[in-house]
Amino acid sequence: MAECQSSTVVGDYPPVISTGTFIMVIRMMALMCSRCPELAVELIKQNIAETISYLLMEALIKPVKK
Repeated sequence: MAECQSSTVVGDYPPVISTGTFIMVIRMMALMCSRCPELAVELIKQNIAETISYLLMEALIKPVKK
């Protein structure tokens, strides 16, 4: 059990970007994609979901280096 608990640390890292900045970026992307469907398609092809996941969660769950 101790090994499992020490394998990840949750909450010890600050967010990659602030909440306000993240919200502003998401709103800006939504506006741009609503005006330019080609951009929306390209962002999906470029795996924007992975980038958003990183911005939301990467800093919260990081493996502990041994």
